[in-house]
Amino acid sequence: MKLKRISMGLFALACTFIIPNAVNAADMITTGAGEWDYIDSDIFSHESKIFPSGGGDIKICLSSSPSEGYYYLYEEDSFASDDYIGKVYLKDMFDCKVFNVHGYVDGNNNQAEIYVSKSPNDGQTAKIDFYD
Repeated sequence: MKLKRISMGLFALACTFIIPNAVNAADMITTGAGEWDYIDSDIFSHESKIFPSGGGDIKICLSSSPSEGYYYLYEEDSFASDDYIGKVYLKDMFDCKVFNVHGYVDGNNNQAEIYVSKSPNDGQTAKIDFYD
């Protein structure tokens, strides 16, 4: 009887490691430390949609052509004027720039709400990929 109890205990322990938990592994996106997480992209002619960031470094990449010009990064504030983060001149498809947005995390959601503005505002569309 004692051997049966020990066997059942070992079986239960083994099941906790063998049977997957309730989280579907296909739904999990994980990256290692120091790797970029793709967040989203946007096609726009003047101002992109807002991308959330938890702070630290973010990367924007031009993924369309021709969209040469200056790109200005801002943090959207609901209750004050938007914060200017910086600018970059992107010329070629796949040109990227990294910005540190740690100092722009705010609000109850503890996020920085980042968007990109394009100049010149010539009506041409640009596609920006956003990484965090």
